[in-house]
Amino acid sequence: MTNLSALGLNTKVRATIAGQRLINQRLVSSGCRNPAEVVAHMGAIQGQDYDGGIWSIGLRLPGSTKADVEKAIADRTVIRTWAMRGTLHFVEAGNVRRTLELLSKGIIARTSAIYHRLGLDSKTLTRCENILTKALEGGQQLTRGELVSILEGRGVRCHGMRATFILHRASIDRLICFGVKREKQFTHALFDEWVKKTRPLSSEESLSKLTLQYFASHGPATVQDFMWWSGLSVGQVRSGIEMVKSSLVVREYDGATYWMTAGIGPHVTPDQSVLLLPGFDDFLLGYKDRSASLARRHSRRLVNGALLKPAIVMDGNVIGTWRRTITKGKTTIQTHTFSPLDRRQKEALAAAEEQYIRFIGQ
Repeated sequence: MTNLSALGLNTKVRATIAGQRLINQRLVSSGCRNPAEVVAHMGAIQGQDYDGGIWSIGLRLPGSTKADVEKAIADRTVIRTWAMRGTLHFVEAGNVRRTLELLSKGIIARTSAIYHRLGLDSKTLTRCENILTKALEGGQQLTRGELVSILEGRGVRCHGMRATFILHRASIDRLICFGVKREKQFTHALFDEWVKKTRPLSSEESLSKLTLQYFASHGPATVQDFMWWSGLSVGQVRSGIEMVKSSLVVREYDGATYWMTAGIGPHVTPDQSVLLLPGFDDFLLGYKDRSASLARRHSRRLVNGALLKPAIVMDGNVIGTWRRTITKGKTTIQTHTFSPLDRRQKEALAAAEEQYIRFIGQ
């Protein structure tokens, strides 16, 4: 398999892939009517940066506001919990059970060494989950601090990273999930009380649904991209593709195989657009290889280990970075572009900044 990250994609191929991804990710011509539809289409949206994840949903729902997205969370149509790769994501309520059922074994296996290092054996984790259940049953929503106090009051040590991985495991086990924010603090609720029951699916059905969701929303994408995004094994990914192959088309770009859903031609170029992406947006983080939109010469300016800075994207290409500063209720956006912009590009960037300001209600 060609290492595209090392060689880089040629300009025409980059434009083709980036243009199709803009459309499939609903960053242009959305068509979604509410936050739940956005999250369902995407499979899941990265959520460890809460405000960034809220904005990722808003970007795909023109005219929406932060309040609209948070109402969907309060209405329990969008659930925030640990999911893909064991990291925090927003998942549509109708999909969250079968997504966690599919991914949980792999997440637990990859985290087992951490549990062992922290002294969290199966007996301890079961005891913790029993304590959490009693604390949250009856519709209670408690903050992390409140849950830690309850655990420590029952003799459970929560120093260092123990508390994080106790709550992480309870989420992966579908015992708890995040509820609504209480002022500036996040709360947890019992999963079965917060999330409506859905029809159980076999592991094969769940895998085929997630596979189709990924390539419909992220295509063109490779097997390695789907593995990176989902945390599934190469065998699971290939099995998933085989199950839904009749709904997919395959493209060969620079010696690599890309999959996507049928219906979009190989040379889609959307109208010029400027987007202010949050740091963990799936337009970049949803792929192992990001060279279609992030030129190799700029990657160090944007990527810091596992962290991605908020990016300015024009016509599918990263052209700079941005950050916001909030002082006394006023939001200021600072931008840095890798090269000077012409007048038309500056106007497009200013419009993108206004879109963000309107979204957060400032």
